[in-house]
Amino acid sequence: MFIPGWRANRAAHGTFPGLGHLYLGRVLKGLFFVIVNIVSILFTGNILGILVFLLNWIFSILDSIKTTKVINSTV
Repeated sequence: MFIPGWRANRAAHGTFPGLGHLYLGRVLKGLFFVIVNIVSILFTGNILGILVFLLNWIFSILDSIKTTKVINSTV
């Protein structure tokens, strides 16, 4: 199955961390990113929560792009 790259998956990549992984079928990894994001949102009152939120968001985007390329290369 060919998964269109960045264009079709763009909303899932950047909207909420973990949605891109769920779209790609990586359910456990996607749920992990979603849970970390929700917990970090709860703790955005301090600098650690904001830092975890930003790092989770950036890593989720980069990892879902990498995963899309891996899946497309095996097709």
